[in-house]
Amino acid sequence: MHDHFASWLRGVNVQLTNEVAKSRWEGVEAVVDWITQAEQVLALSLSALAVESVGADLRHKISLLIQERDASFEMIHNDAELAVLAASAIAQLLERDNEIADVAALCVATGTFGDREPEASPGLTLLARNYLTRRASDVRARVDQPAAITSASDSTKKVNKPAEIVSAAHLKDEEQGSFPAETTEALKEAVALLAEQLGKVEEDLTVLSNRLLENQALLSQESNILWWVMSGYSRDLMSTRVEASTAQLTLPVSRELADLSSSGVPPAASNEFLRYVLSSSNEEFSDSLTVMAAMEETTPEWRDRATSADQPDAAERLFPLLTGLRIGNDAPTSEEWRQVLLDLTGLSADFAAAPEVIGVQLLNELSLSCLLTNSSSAQDKG
Repeated sequence: MHDHFASWLRGVNVQLTNEVAKSRWEGVEAVVDWITQAEQVLALSLSALAVESVGADLRHKISLLIQERDASFEMIHNDAELAVLAASAIAQLLERDNEIADVAALCVATGTFGDREPEASPGLTLLARNYLTRRASDVRARVDQPAAITSASDSTKKVNKPAEIVSAAHLKDEEQGSFPAETTEALKEAVALLAEQLGKVEEDLTVLSNRLLENQALLSQESNILWWVMSGYSRDLMSTRVEASTAQLTLPVSRELADLSSSGVPPAASNEFLRYVLSSSNEEFSDSLTVMAAMEETTPEWRDRATSADQPDAAERLFPLLTGLRIGNDAPTSEEWRQVLLDLTGLSADFAAAPEVIGVQLLNELSLSCLLTNSSSAQDKG
């Protein structure tokens, strides 16, 4: 049972006993076991964030899974508790290290940016951020830990075993004068054992090959990012970074970093990379920038490029910056831009943070979009 589970339930006035807590938690585990696709995580996250646009079918499925373990659970008019149970399922998913958990963590990180964490599940944002930091660090650590293949001495012993079987049978057959029959059986056993051992060696080589390819990709990513950091040039702006202001750089360079990242979750040092890059602007570095200032300093052409990828329906809460950039070209006035952003995402255009923090938010949104696209493509191929 997750550490926050009981306190979250009490926060929405659930009369909690040991029996109720146990059965509710079994329901949460059933929801977690049911989650196998990124799109399900997306909907679960929106439910945890108490977004009303979550489909009725999804809400019914989650409610049904919980009620099957706890008959006292109310299926209707119970949105507050359902949001807490969905948040608990997200927290449980974050105990795992896989792409499903990556999607869950990014959904929470992007969906709570700008002081939008639900009051009913305090601490959920921190869990997601800690997961992303740990996951990015684990990915980086794999570069220094190549997969080990079976030791040479063990492999030699296993490969020599079939020969020993045949040799022993051959001697026995000569002594008994029945060479063919005994040797034939021994050969069958030896061939079967040899095939088994060769299969294991093939599996080891496949694992090692995949790990080497993964490590090569990670090292290439790091090399490209470091080259980009030190180059002083912005590809999106097609100029040196020193020619632009911090506000003009914030979102374009974050998109550039997203294009260089290929490991699912953003690199562990993303915050530091962006802060260094943004400090190369032509003005004194500021520790505070509003969301609106960052968006207004982008051009319509750049906004079109940045938002060209498809965005899941009714998921604006998880993509506030991409949503803001998308509507920026359609809103006739700044005030209308601000209002539509607030209405669709719950994010205030006046929310202020360090430029690199706003940059990491866009990076997270782009990473989440990429994971969802890859997941959808994999399902289509399947």
